[in-house]
Amino acid sequence: MPTCQKCLANNESCSYDKAPSVAYAVSLQNQLQAYKDRIKELKRVKDEERDALLNEPICTISPNEGRSRAFRSTSDFPSPLRIDTASKRDTADAAEIASVGTDGRLCFYGKTSLYHIDPQNFDPNSPETNHDTSIENDNHGLAYMPSLYPQFCDTASILAETPSAILVDLLDTYWTYPHHLHCVLCKPLFLRDLYSSGPYVTPFLLCAVLAQAARYSTRSDAADIGRGFAAKALQLLPSDIEKGSSIPTIQALLVFSARECACGRVSQGWLYSGMAFRMMRDLGIDVSPKKLGHLLKQFSEEDLAVRQQVFWSCYTWDKTMSVCLGRAAVLHCSVELPTLNTLPFGREADDEMWPPTVINTSLADGLVKQKALSTARFIAYCELSIITESILDTLYSRPHSGQLHLLTYLDTTLQRLQSWADRLPPELFIKEATATIVAPPLHILLLNLTYHAATILLCRPYRTVQQNAKEKCTQATQMIDTLFVLHVKRFGFRYVTYLQTYTLFVACTINVLDFTENDGPTGDSKLAQEANARLHFGLEIFRQANSTPAAARCAATISQLFQRQKTSKQIEKSNPENLARVRSPMTDMADSSSAHDITIAPLMTNPPPTTPYQPHVTVPNLIPTNNATSIQDQNLTEPFDFSLPIETPLRWLPENVQDDGSWMLMADVNFNGDFDFSSIPEFS
Repeated sequence: MPTCQKCLANNESCSYDKAPSVAYAVSLQNQLQAYKDRIKELKRVKDEERDALLNEPICTISPNEGRSRAFRSTSDFPSPLRIDTASKRDTADAAEIASVGTDGRLCFYGKTSLYHIDPQNFDPNSPETNHDTSIENDNHGLAYMPSLYPQFCDTASILAETPSAILVDLLDTYWTYPHHLHCVLCKPLFLRDLYSSGPYVTPFLLCAVLAQAARYSTRSDAADIGRGFAAKALQLLPSDIEKGSSIPTIQALLVFSARECACGRVSQGWLYSGMAFRMMRDLGIDVSPKKLGHLLKQFSEEDLAVRQQVFWSCYTWDKTMSVCLGRAAVLHCSVELPTLNTLPFGREADDEMWPPTVINTSLADGLVKQKALSTARFIAYCELSIITESILDTLYSRPHSGQLHLLTYLDTTLQRLQSWADRLPPELFIKEATATIVAPPLHILLLNLTYHAATILLCRPYRTVQQNAKEKCTQATQMIDTLFVLHVKRFGFRYVTYLQTYTLFVACTINVLDFTENDGPTGDSKLAQEANARLHFGLEIFRQANSTPAAARCAATISQLFQRQKTSKQIEKSNPENLARVRSPMTDMADSSSAHDITIAPLMTNPPPTTPYQPHVTVPNLIPTNNATSIQDQNLTEPFDFSLPIETPLRWLPENVQDDGSWMLMADVNFNGDFDFSSIPEFS
């Protein structure tokens, strides 16, 4: 019987019943790739060079060589006739980011980690990498004691316990509404594995999906059903964490995070999303496939497509939380943008009809057939999220290095936004001239609302120094008003999502400024009337929409903003020289009375006549109670110019740790505050 050198040295008998590890397979793949590269080089070189090339040893790039290549110029590299630089550069990148675990599995630890083992030089027979892991396994086994974790639950048992009518209704609702917002799941793969116990469906994921779907369901008992599935999901979460990182757990955490934020449990939603992002990095999903080199063969085409979709779902949700919570982004663009060909079942998702089943939302749902365009919309949303991250990072998240740079940034970013809009088909981008009677699907409405909200976030700091920025803010606000009119016509006040509430709030801040700045003999009376009508409509949506608790607080905060703008204007009128000592009207808003102590009154006693931007819906007049403080002041006759030269940075911890929803409103920010351009002659 043949024996290996290791067994001879240890005086052991060879055993052949052990399957080769993944690391050993990786080493074989490395050797095979090296021979393939050498054969390609032999075919390219001339005859006189071939003999010399045959005498050169075939070797792989070491980690140190890969690192040194990163700091050398292209002129330092050997001729491409002799070395396939692209292939070896990918190999070097893979050695920097990938490792082999003690169990032989591919994992992603960096070079500074004590767990890092270079896949290129991994020796499966080394005693350092072949040690027994039974101790770790025994410790992990303790986690599954019945006293610590609930009784074992699988997907089949959840399906058996759930009435089929409820299951069908909730799944149909999920595929109609929340699914398209961030495309967390791949619908065909989820349905394929739902009843076959496949890898892409777990009990935790199923419960999270059903709990989120219940928020959009029209069933009378939807709230109770949603709470039940949410409680079940929380029971299953610890066991999923104990099993380690996986794509279904990431997807479940993203879905559950969205539900918690929409329900007002912001701290919990923030934490669940953070767990999802860390799991995503633990699996190396944030690593571009181009950097994996030969390790790319460890994943099937389906795996790569799902990994890309999961990364961009995490990325877009991170930007949603970043803009709504006023916190710096956690994830950055490190993977190629998805396309119709790279996303799983991308073209099929675009061709699917929306809604997939006729629902009793409006008459239009039964008469108008629309394509979902889920993939095309998701790709556009990913691109828009990249621009949004740039806006937040440049204008809000960090100190400003130079004012001239900021002026240039406004123009270049406006061009980026316009270029993004120009490349969209008319089915995705809604123009004022093409606003139709029937609203597009909810996810397409949200795409357009996010675009206009991003425009406001970009231009709002420049309002008092550039007329173009001020006009852009007003135009974006007008379009947000138009889009919400379409929403109300088709969906009523239902399905106002978490991000939609934020976009409307951003628009209302501009409406307040436009109204207070132009309500007077020297102001633009038409603009003031239009802003007043839009503000009425926005406040009514906040009052009527009960999809998220943040809506009611938005209405109260907008009322307070108007009150404080009025107070500042009165102080300016009575004593202009003390204006510099006046506090920002938004500075101490978080300390004022809570939302339920405020009743909103109409901004004008007599509503203005219909204007091109006034909503084509009937909004009832709201009568203030006797104890309420009206925000209407009939003596408010002079224009208001609130231009305190302060910046509008995002607020950092611990100021943002609040559970009452004030994080979403950035209530301590002066929405009309601008950058200090006094150092620039043009504006001084």
